[in-house]
Amino acid sequence: MGARHAAGPVLTYLDSHCECAEGWLEPLLDRIARDNSTVVSPVIELIRDDDFALRFCRPQFIQIGGFSWSLEAGYNHS
Repeated sequence: MGARHAAGPVLTYLDSHCECAEGWLEPLLDRIARDNSTVVSPVIELIRDDDFALRFCRPQFIQIGGFSWSLEAGYNHS
């Protein structure tokens, strides 16, 4: 329903648990501007449940995200 009413040139879909930090969107929009058929996804850091601190992934690790057939997201922090 939201996509039908959207007026902007780019749509973003975020899960309800996502918290966006300042400057997260600009690198993604840059990739789309270079090739408008590109689908991009931000790095989704983990938030610790005991103190709500962010647990950052190490930059040298590649993150691979995907969806199961039941559309559950899964991430491998290789």
